[in-house]
Amino acid sequence: MSDNNSSNKKMPHFNDSFAGLKTMREALSKQEQKPKHFIKKQKANSPKEHEEKTGTQSKNVSHAQKDKDDAALFLSYMNGVKRIDKQDAKQDFIREQKQKEDALALKQQQQKDAQQVMQTLNEMMINAQQWNIEQHGERVYARKPGVSQTLFNQLCQGELLIESSLDLHGLTELEAQEKTRTFIQTSQAYQCRVVLLITGKGMRGLSILKGSCVDWLISAPLNQWVIAFASATDADGGSGALYVMLKKKH
Repeated sequence: MSDNNSSNKKMPHFNDSFAGLKTMREALSKQEQKPKHFIKKQKANSPKEHEEKTGTQSKNVSHAQKDKDDAALFLSYMNGVKRIDKQDAKQDFIREQKQKEDALALKQQQQKDAQQVMQTLNEMMINAQQWNIEQHGERVYARKPGVSQTLFNQLCQGELLIESSLDLHGLTELEAQEKTRTFIQTSQAYQCRVVLLITGKGMRGLSILKGSCVDWLISAPLNQWVIAFASATDADGGSGALYVMLKKKH
């Protein structure tokens, strides 16, 4: 019986063992056939790649912050700086050039005026040496060498005929100078020998025009026509007038 019972027990089925192996093989095969994107996703999430990605992002943030700081620094330096307009710059350049030209012209004119003053003073000194000039109070007497004392005395005493006269009252010094020059030149052209210049006595006997007339008469161009002059007698204006003797026209 025991042998029958043992023979009745089931023996292991080899097919069942092979079936388990087959199942494990199929599972492994499925594991190997997972989608590529799933594998890549797993790789992308690896600790090493995550660290590299985080580092790159940190660098990008650092560069962006630096650019922002540089921009803020530049704006702080440019605060209050205005844009230069080309038209304004051109006008400023023209204005500066004009100022330089005006300054140069003024300097040249001042030099020319100084030279003219020196020339006039030299001429007056030379002319003064050519004249014998005397002054008594408010009266003035002058003659060139060659005028006889007798003829000069007649002029001073008002004994010579006055052929023409010019009144300078109310004129400016420049106007008086021009009129005097024209008057003397014209009178000499008409062969007048003695003429009268009325200058006025001025305040307290001081006449600006009388002093100017004396300078004009002994200086060029009038000194080429005038050979003597003297303050007039009271009958003809006294110290406010001058007898002027002209050179004979040849």
